Amino acid sequence: MKNLGMLLLSSAFGLLSILPFSASQPDASFGSMAVWMGFGNVGLGSAYLIDFLYAIVPMVVFQMVYGLYLYRHFCTASVYYFSRCIKRKSWFLQETGSLLLKSFLYESAYWIAGLFVLAFKYPFSITMADVCLFLYAVTINVLWLFASTLAVNILALKTDSVAGFGIIFGLEVFFIVIYNFMESLFLYGKPEGNAGKLLFILWKWNPVSQLVVRWHSSMWKEIDAMVNDYQVNFDFNFSVLYLAILSAILIILGISVISRVELISNGMEE
Repeated sequence: MKNLGMLLLSSAFGLLSILPFSASQPDASFGSMAVWMGFGNVGLGSAYLIDFLYAIVPMVVFQMVYGLYLYRHFCTASVYYFSRCIKRKSWFLQETGSLLLKSFLYESAYWIAGLFVLAFKYPFSITMADVCLFLYAVTINVLWLFASTLAVNILALKTDSVAGFGIIFGLEVFFIVIYNFMESLFLYGKPEGNAGKLLFILWKWNPVSQLVVRWHSSMWKEIDAMVNDYQVNFDFNFSVLYLAILSAILIILGISVISRVELISNGMEE
């Protein structure tokens, strides 16, 4: 029941995201919808800090609900499963796969709601470039949501059930503030020189930068024409690989944590 409620909530978030776009656009394409729903309302500079925080609310809600997913299951498994089976790695990978599936379904509900509005209001055709852009946007969002929520779970296992979410949410706000500060420097043109190159690298490697679809670039000209507002090298494949590697690192870290922590013996389940 909770899972169904989360899917309905995600759909509601998707509708809230796309409605301002549909109200202001006389016509739209499949690709432009993907750009808008992929943090398309996040503009330049610190003035848009609130917009970024608002746009990330659906992900924060998911982190709040499923941030203790592995923690709670491990508390139960410590009694009912690990007393008979010590294969914690297999258990953790199975639970991690379930969390990835939940992340995918949650994001799918969000994006499908946008597609529903688009199909209902606009007559449009879909090109291969539109489909690829859409898949890039969804893949990046799923990986980002999965990695961040897995990080909350790992910290919950390592510390306690409250601190995990608080630490990750605090880091997200920190990265968003840094992102907006660096973003404002682009108002005066592309950064040049060594300082500019360093700034761009830090901006590009900022985890939250991966979420903003329209700052990306693509070797496919049709896709690049719909995004790449800054005309910089920030390829979609970089973000997908970056988040995939980050997820893999967190899974390895989680296996290490789960193999050592003893919830029942140290009373953390209480």
